[in-house]
Amino acid sequence: MELNVSRKAKRATSMQPRPLTQSEIVSLRQDAISTSAEMKKLMLERHAQQKKTIRALVTPPKYQMAAE
Repeated sequence: MELNVSRKAKRATSMQPRPLTQSEIVSLRQDAISTSAEMKKLMLERHAQQKKTIRALVTPPKYQMAAE
């Protein structure tokens, strides 16, 4: 069954979020740090892959120069 909650009651609950506990704050910080570290790792891997691809595109193969 659905509960009929007034708009005023809904507005009051969304306007004042409950304060976080210390353990929730610590958990959120740890999540942010681990996510940041994972993103840095992914960015470094992607950068390395891009450099490898660009190097392969820019560097002419040796056998083409020998045929000329």
